[in-house]
Amino acid sequence: MSIDYTYNNSEGAPSLVEPGEYYVKAVKYETGFTTNNNDKITIHLQIKEGPITYENIVFTEKAMWKMDLVLKAFTISKKLPLPAEGQNVKIDEDFMKKYIIGGYAKAMIELHEYNGKKTNRVSKWVVPTELPEPVVQEPVQEPEPTFELTSEEEDDDVPF
Repeated sequence: MSIDYTYNNSEGAPSLVEPGEYYVKAVKYETGFTTNNNDKITIHLQIKEGPITYENIVFTEKAMWKMDLVLKAFTISKKLPLPAEGQNVKIDEDFMKKYIIGGYAKAMIELHEYNGKKTNRVSKWVVPTELPEPVVQEPVQEPEPTFELTSEEEDDDVPF
C-alpha cells in the first residue's frame, strides 16, 4: 500500500474561522437529552477548509423551527423533496442519513466566547429561496399483470 502526500509546511489544523458565510458538511450526529429531559440532536459540521463545529437541535414546541431550517438548508444538496407541511416525521438513523448526514448547506458562522474559550457556531442557516416542492404520498397502485392467463383446457399437457 502507498499513500500520496504533499508536504505543505502547515502549522496545525485550523481551530477557528472568521465570522462569515460558509458551506458546511454534516459529517455525523448524536442523539441525547437536555438537562430538562427534552430530545436533542447534535450535528457535527465540517466548516469548509476549517474546523468542526456543532449544531444542537432541541425538540420542544418553541424550538421546532430550527429543525425546519436545517432540513430546508440540507435538502437541496441531497436533491430530496421536503416533507409535506403538517406531515409527522420519524427522525431516526435512516432519516438523518437520507436528509442530513453527508449533505452540504450554507450557514452564517460566528465566533462565540464562553468562559474565555472561543468557538465557532452557526448563527443563521442560509435557506435557498427555491426549494423542491413537497411530495404528497400517493396510494400505491398494484401494477397491471404483464403476462396472459390461459385456461387448463387449452393446455392439456400441464402435469399439475
